[in-house]
Amino acid sequence: MSRRAGFLFLALAMISVCVPEARAEKINYSPKLSFRVSNGIIQNIGANAGTAASIGALDLGFLYYLSGTVSFGLGYRADFDLKNTNLPLTSLDFSSRFYFSGQGTHSTQYYPTITSERHDNRVWYTGIGISQRSYFLAKQNTRTNISGTLTDTPTTNTSSLSGTSVGLTGLFGTDIRISRHFEFTAEVNLGLLSFSSSDQKIRIQGYLFNTGINFVW
Repeated sequence: MSRRAGFLFLALAMISVCVPEARAEKINYSPKLSFRVSNGIIQNIGANAGTAASIGALDLGFLYYLSGTVSFGLGYRADFDLKNTNLPLTSLDFSSRFYFSGQGTHSTQYYPTITSERHDNRVWYTGIGISQRSYFLAKQNTRTNISGTLTDTPTTNTSSLSGTSVGLTGLFGTDIRISRHFEFTAEVNLGLLSFSSSDQKIRIQGYLFNTGINFVW
């Protein structure tokens, strides 16, 4: 190596050491709103055991991201009983997700001179949730709707059971990018444990498949 080439190599090495690596001054992770339809099986594992199909339940949620891999969510779910014009089951859900493949949401990184954005085409996640379910179950002798099948206690009157049940759920799902602000989402939601209830005859957990659309801020 010539002396001139040696000096050039040394100068480049010193520059690479002295110039600091460009790091993002700020990273913003976009929150999401989810609009989903929920279908599956609702099971009462209490003393008055029974099961019922849940079809077309409404599931709304909000997700806040601490990083590209961790998020926390708050959701609301409602099962409709059109025959009896009531809401036999409603649920307030708290959840946490861990994204093990891809970054969970759109991000914007701000550097001193440039801005960088990232939004993966498909991501996978797992997580856990805590659901506080409120129930209003009319006791029917026909057992043709969600209320009668869950209680499994037919009577000839129009009395009802109401209260709350708290359970732990396991989550596994995917989000698929459609555009900058919209994603298709699908999730399996499995009831793991029902550990609290205002009435031990009613302890509710679900085995559900949720599909819908995410709006990404």
